Amino acid sequence: RKTISLTDRIVRVYAKWFCGNDVRQANAQMLAKKGDVLEMDWTQLRLGYRLGICFTLMVWLCFDCLWNLFSEGQVTLGGRSAFPVFRACGGLLIWHWCWSGATFVWRRYRINYINLFDFNPRIVQDPAT
Repeated sequence: RKTISLTDRIVRVYAKWFCGNDVRQANAQMLAKKGDVLEMDWTQLRLGYRLGICFTLMVWLCFDCLWNLFSEGQVTLGGRSAFPVFRACGGLLIWHWCWSGATFVWRRYRINYINLFDFNPRIVQDPAT
């Protein structure tokens, strides 16, 4: 009983604040969305595993570049002519990951980023695919 009365009270408060006292609209907006359940599936585990490997390789690369520079005064990988190319590729990869993460959050919380940024809705693709 207490749970039902608390739920009704929350719905009435939500309806008062956001729906102009329309309880039916408030109930419809507060329905659980598909994917709201906190389920652990294998894709999240794989993503965490891959991000962990990327982080480990990044720390190893930074350690390798800085250790020889400070301990022996020699430049290793950071002094090679191809290193700016690696940095550029890494920067593009990080930029793509950040954009994909931002659009995931915007889609999850129903923020219409396509119209906010004046994109053409007919040609915008999902960056997560």
